[in-house]
Amino acid sequence: MMKFIAALPFLFVFMLQECCAAKSSTASTGKTCWTECTKTCGGGTQVTCANNTAVTRTCNTIRCPGDPEWTKCTLTCGGGMQKNVDNSSIIRTCNTMACPGDAGCLSAYLSFEHVYNHIVYDESHNGNAGTMHGCARIVNNGKFGKGLELSEDGNVTFDVEKFHNRPTDAITIALWLNLSQINGSHELFFTCGTPELYNMGDYHFAIDSGKSSVA
Repeated sequence: MMKFIAALPFLFVFMLQECCAAKSSTASTGKTCWTECTKTCGGGTQVTCANNTAVTRTCNTIRCPGDPEWTKCTLTCGGGMQKNVDNSSIIRTCNTMACPGDAGCLSAYLSFEHVYNHIVYDESHNGNAGTMHGCARIVNNGKFGKGLELSEDGNVTFDVEKFHNRPTDAITIALWLNLSQINGSHELFFTCGTPELYNMGDYHFAIDSGKSSVA
């Protein structure tokens, strides 16, 4: 690793000098000289010089043979999703940078209208996608469209270590419920006191014998 770091400035100077030397020989043609692209496919970089300052650009951005092909990202910012063209069950997040001035105090919004391979898309643009576990499943007879049906072992979790726009002072939860039974306690939401111990939450929101309970 140290050898690579030490060699990098030399390589950069060499590329810059190579470009400037070639540029001086083509100045009369009005063309801009760029160094050879660092990659033949998959997205590389080229360097040129302007007033003795290095300028870079991307090059050869076409997909390399054998590389997976992905659908267009569902969002330009805020965390969208892409499907593998050859296998739609394989998805990944994309454009996860925050949207300018978006979300505000909203941390997550799951409408359950957009679910791919058990990943629930977060429509708050914070990129806080949820993951369905157990027997959790999407149904079409929700209050305003699709809904989430949870049995005893079904749940949806967030990645606690990568959760964006995390609330620090208070939390507000809004949801519609249709209980198949009201006997006993039904936990709806909890936060984790320790990420490794998911059964030890700092905040609990539950239905206890038909009545809401907060602890």
